[in-house]
Amino acid sequence: MARLAELGIDFDHWCFACGRANPYGLHLDFEVARDRAMTRFTALREHTGYDGAVHGGIVSALLDETMGWAIFHQASGASPASSGSRPESRCRWARSSP
Repeated sequence: MARLAELGIDFDHWCFACGRANPYGLHLDFEVARDRAMTRFTALREHTGYDGAVHGGIVSALLDETMGWAIFHQASGASPASSGSRPESRCRWARSSP
């Protein structure tokens, strides 16, 4: 696994999920390998839909961004937005995310 920052990816932009310039963003950092992308995230109170549960929109953003970076790495450097591929995702919540 390699960290995207170590691969020379510039995160000085306003992306809600991974951008460093967005003061309200999640500031995610990703590790990638040939067949995967991974990030760690600790939700704050600001990320809750109600007390004790992470808002479903935040969870969806985490999934979307992780899929995007997996595609990015597999496409050898094309940005997630321009890679020409974006998987469809559907979420059905069985229970709230703590």
